Amino acid sequence: MLLLVFIVLLLLAALNLYLGKSIFYPAFVYCATWTLALFCLLVSGNMFFALSSDTLAIFMWGAVAFTLGCAVGQFPKITPSTQPREPRKIIGICIIVLILAFPFYLQWLMGLVADNPDKLFLSAARDSLVEIAGDADMHTWQYAVFTTLLFLAPILAIFAWMERKGRIKRAVLAVGIAFVYHVLTGARSAMIQLLLALLCAEWLIVGKLKIKVFAFVGILAIVLFGLFAVIVHGSNAKDELIGYIGGPLVAYDRVVREPTIVPHNLTAASAFLERAYRLGADIKPPSRDSAFVATGPHREDNVFTIYFAYINVGMFIGCILLFWEAFLLCLIYRSALSGSKIAIAVYSLLFSYIAMTTFSDWLLGTLEASVKLACLTAAFYYFLPIKARFGAFLHRVAGGRTTELLSS
Repeated sequence: MLLLVFIVLLLLAALNLYLGKSIFYPAFVYCATWTLALFCLLVSGNMFFALSSDTLAIFMWGAVAFTLGCAVGQFPKITPSTQPREPRKIIGICIIVLILAFPFYLQWLMGLVADNPDKLFLSAARDSLVEIAGDADMHTWQYAVFTTLLFLAPILAIFAWMERKGRIKRAVLAVGIAFVYHVLTGARSAMIQLLLALLCAEWLIVGKLKIKVFAFVGILAIVLFGLFAVIVHGSNAKDELIGYIGGPLVAYDRVVREPTIVPHNLTAASAFLERAYRLGADIKPPSRDSAFVATGPHREDNVFTIYFAYINVGMFIGCILLFWEAFLLCLIYRSALSGSKIAIAVYSLLFSYIAMTTFSDWLLGTLEASVKLACLTAAFYYFLPIKARFGAFLHRVAGGRTTELLSS
């Protein structure tokens, strides 16, 4: 049945490529990502346990729901967006802030890894950050500041890349800073997401993608992945790549077979519960730190795909959620195509989230981050023009008052 579902998803990916006319169309990205994950399982040999028919049915119907949501999202009319003024001063200031804060960020990380002297720096940093993220009581002000910088760095890189015309050095510097900040955390997903986001932003801005750019990003992603596989995990790069992509699907299947095998620490409401807790509500959301489960004779994984967040509401409600997510993503995508700078920045990052749905719920699970991104982008592009207009309005009012007083 694995081969049959793989073929169905492959056909859905081809259909969405035809409907969306682009590899960046949300439904194509979703179906292609899941097709790739199933392909890794097909060629993995005896690395993993077999998937159940129930799990494969969920993967198939989820892809169908996402496809339908994007198809419906093609119908609403999107008004072409006007081009706002480039926020060159704000981008420059933020780059300076990231550079000045880097020594303190590095010192903070070195303090974290000091508790794990037997591990390599990247591996120790990754383990320490995962532990802190999973325990709200360990969230110090330093953690809040530096995680904010980690959130800002890739967004700033996207802004700088979007506005790189005539300022290519600034754009390269911003991208380099973002990579350095995230490389030191030992996390592969953040760097892969940044590469995908920049690739999407490039296409949305230019309207085409050169083969050499696509090849460069692909080679860089594979090199980074291979280095982290060897340095952080000490494993073979090829086996780690197949296991990294295919493992979450098998881990989710273990939960489908035995729902109590791991604590259900991620739901569709997690982002809302976490925000309510930060606002002072008497609700302590469950930790996002997941337990490992056996996914093969000699392998364990602790990521369970986007469907893990929806398992408590059932497959039908989960498919409805995917339908509406796809619908909204399609609207943002079409707004980006119309030239909206806010939509370009937001969709570029959401594009990487869609491509990572085989790992976790990067859509609803990071809703707060997506809202912050939209607000931050709006502030970058529209704060200064609004401030200038308001200043001009006050100047006209003051001038009118002065004239009135002189004439009386």
